[in-house]
Amino acid sequence: MWPLVTIGGFVIIDDYGHWKGSRKAVDEYFEKLNFIPFIDIGGPLVGFKIKD
Repeated sequence: MWPLVTIGGFVIIDDYGHWKGSRKAVDEYFEKLNFIPFIDIGGPLVGFKIKD
């Protein structure tokens, strides 16, 4: 997913703050990339750092 995001793009994940399975899957994915994104949780949606 992340390698396909264009420069200046961002990723929105649904249910990150509401479902443990969603959070776990996203955290494990970014951990494999050795990347810790800026996370802004707003209700059930989460926005990740804009790709540089």
